[in-house]
Amino acid sequence: MGKKIITGTDVELALSLGNKKIDIDENTIITGIAQEMADKARIEFLRKTDNRTGDQILGDSSKYNFQDIPQKNDDVKNVKEQDAFVKKLEKIDIHEKQIEEILHRIYLLDERFKNYSNVAFDKSITRDAIVEELDIKIEKGLCVIPDQGIIECDLGIKEGKIWSMGREIRIPAKKNINAAGKCILPGIIDPHIHLGIFADFATEVETETRAALKGGVTTAGCFFGGTESHFKTFPPLEKILREKSKIDIIPHFVISNHTQLSEVPEYIKRFGVRTFKIYMSGIPGMIPDVDDAFILDVFEVLKEVKEDCTVFIHAENPVLIKRATEKYRGKIGNPLQIWSQTHPAISEEEAVRRAAFYAEKTGVKIYFVHISTREAVNALRELKAYKGLKNIYAETTSPYLTLTTDSPAGIKGKMVPPLRERESVEALWDGINQNLIDTIGTDNTTITLEEKRAAQDIWSAVPGYPVLGTHLASILHEGVNGGRISLEKLVEVMCKNPAKILGLYPKKGTIVPGGDADLVIVDLDEKRTVKPEILGSRSDFSLFDGRELRGWPVMTIKSGHLA
Repeated sequence: MGKKIITGTDVELALSLGNKKIDIDENTIITGIAQEMADKARIEFLRKTDNRTGDQILGDSSKYNFQDIPQKNDDVKNVKEQDAFVKKLEKIDIHEKQIEEILHRIYLLDERFKNYSNVAFDKSITRDAIVEELDIKIEKGLCVIPDQGIIECDLGIKEGKIWSMGREIRIPAKKNINAAGKCILPGIIDPHIHLGIFADFATEVETETRAALKGGVTTAGCFFGGTESHFKTFPPLEKILREKSKIDIIPHFVISNHTQLSEVPEYIKRFGVRTFKIYMSGIPGMIPDVDDAFILDVFEVLKEVKEDCTVFIHAENPVLIKRATEKYRGKIGNPLQIWSQTHPAISEEEAVRRAAFYAEKTGVKIYFVHISTREAVNALRELKAYKGLKNIYAETTSPYLTLTTDSPAGIKGKMVPPLRERESVEALWDGINQNLIDTIGTDNTTITLEEKRAAQDIWSAVPGYPVLGTHLASILHEGVNGGRISLEKLVEVMCKNPAKILGLYPKKGTIVPGGDADLVIVDLDEKRTVKPEILGSRSDFSLFDGRELRGWPVMTIKSGHLA
């Protein structure tokens, strides 16, 4: 005869039915969570007979299926089976302790972000809370959970939080979603976007965060530049974000001069900003580049503030770019290939090595944005895998992983750094699988064909493109369905890692009780032909115009609400 396990779900059911007693017998195991919930709800466990001694305290075992657990006897086989079961119980106990530790970390994050300028974190709902009705129940989905794998389970959502997880959640909900056969991912975190570069900031906050939700992105890191003090420029933009953004925005401040640098400690105190960006190579006429002395000044200031800060770095060598541009200007041929040659791979590789050297000497954490070349990946391999440097993170972008210099997008694909040849694309995928590249962003810079001057030549065209609406879909198509990465690896580099780097984990970046209910439901077999009008952006083009992509987000949930 097998044992019966009483979980928190059974207590919830009893409460919803108005029962104050639950019958159990000697073959019943009560989980720790069930006992706590019963105590709070004043529900009694009535045991007919009780011959047990040394009861095990279990975690939430709804994801475990133990049938016909062997009873003690002298049979050697059954003793071995019983020992194996005890080990399973021990694993459950460890799992319970891990969950409690995560909930405690979420509580600490709540406290930390109470005064955060852009992200509103509500009080956590722990699994101890007892509710009669959920806001949303997602049933039978395949949850892709970092470090746990793919688990079929139900999710209960209440007041913007993931309230419960289990094989069968029996609490009623205002809305039920059948996710059978579909995958549930944590909301995608894009660590790298730009807003308001070529159009009104308020307009783009509305249109591009809408496009982000359509594409499964629920949180984004946005760069705020300019040469003036951020005390002057950021507050009005912050107000717009609060009023109009449909996703959570994490601000990154660009530091381009000593006035801004001198204010960094106060930026941290007033705005809660902990991520700052420098351009080793800027964009002529738009963004100035900085020299090595300034780079070291930035690193030393952040070392002194004693805060957990990270320097985001655009790593290219401006001298080598200028040299190559003079060499290739006027050349005739594939425009994207010519543009790529003006930003040679050696420029990116050298800058990565130089910045890493300064970071190693000062002990500052650095994050390389939009890595694009095979040579830079090789440099990261030496720095991270061989030298074992721990304070270096690297990002690539979905366009660099899914497009090459032969892309039919042509001049529309002009970007800094440029799109690269096939060998670099495959090296980037290898870099992800080898843990050399930590995140996938977009570098989304929304622009229209007219603003881009796409009808002119590659030299007159402006760098930038809209990507938020196709970000996840393109990685599902080329990466997961293309056999380059697993779904678990996708969640690692598009959810978990950016959340950790930005200080948001485990409130975001995973699926755990008490965490934010930011989720995206994905159909790996869904096929759609890309058109600008289905993406939600203000832009009138996409890098994937006319292409059929397989694998799309079919539903996004942001803070417990259907987007």
